[in-house]
Amino acid sequence: MNYNGLDEIQTQNIILKNSKKLEDLYRKYYIDRVQTLNQDSFNANPAPYRFYYESNCSILALIFPEEFNMKNDLKIYFLSTPGERLANAYVVNEEDLQNLDSYRYESSFIYEKIFPKFDYNSSQVLFQEEERIKEDVYKKLSIVSYDIEYLASIYETSMRTETINRIKEDIQKYKEIDRTLISYFAQNATQFPFSIIDLNPLMEIVNDLDFTYQLEQAMAAYRQNLFLPSAATLGVCLETVCSKICEEHSINVKNSDTQLGKLMKLLYEDPNTRIITRRDNGRLEVAYKMRNLASHSSPGAVLKGDCHFMLEVIADIAYKYLKRIE
Repeated sequence: MNYNGLDEIQTQNIILKNSKKLEDLYRKYYIDRVQTLNQDSFNANPAPYRFYYESNCSILALIFPEEFNMKNDLKIYFLSTPGERLANAYVVNEEDLQNLDSYRYESSFIYEKIFPKFDYNSSQVLFQEEERIKEDVYKKLSIVSYDIEYLASIYETSMRTETINRIKEDIQKYKEIDRTLISYFAQNATQFPFSIIDLNPLMEIVNDLDFTYQLEQAMAAYRQNLFLPSAATLGVCLETVCSKICEEHSINVKNSDTQLGKLMKLLYEDPNTRIITRRDNGRLEVAYKMRNLASHSSPGAVLKGDCHFMLEVIADIAYKYLKRIE
């Protein structure tokens, strides 16, 4: 397979470095637009503005051999990955390309076969670039060698137009979600595209029908800005995950010990059954306090950020202490 030298590690590092520069330029235009014409909307609800914060976005550079399509050597994707920041260069190999022509579109091949390797899906794509490195006409603008200021001087108008279209599309998508009946999300939490984490792999690794139902109910409440019941239900989710961890590690849990406080004692305080680290126990303790606030406090005591923290703790301990199903 001929990659025209793009598969070399040094070149991959250059691609990622320059991809970051390109991302920064997109974000500059994006933030300019938000702060100039959408600041009130952003202050009221930043959720639709998925590209605003670098910490919520990732870069994926896919490097293809000439045999792929004879047109593009390189595809760069800037993705929405709430709560996570990654930058990966991936050389698409011969094994990946098996059955390529059974896909009607190249994009279908990428989204259905390559993206799942990184737990991505097409709805996360915010911007993308395609390049044909070997053609001389593109040498000065190639992501392998370009000067970002030179690029900006040539493509500023088109890049600003892309950012405007991105903002409009995400706002309209969010409005569409906002008009969707709550029962839709109660049936399938993963259909809520503005969640702070990707819920699909979380539900897959917990692999429990009760947990899936609980999480869907929690996200349906969150979707309606009902953070008090959402946090309370996330507390139940956390109990379920802790019970699953005990089960997988052969820790006997009595029916009377399924409350989160008692499960935490089994997972950390009891030296005979200790599994989790001190740090994770500390995070569980904070989540436990939030769960109690949600269950016993007056309206307004629980904020959106509390729900975010609880969901992050649920995901973190699930990924650390539950076995992935191969």
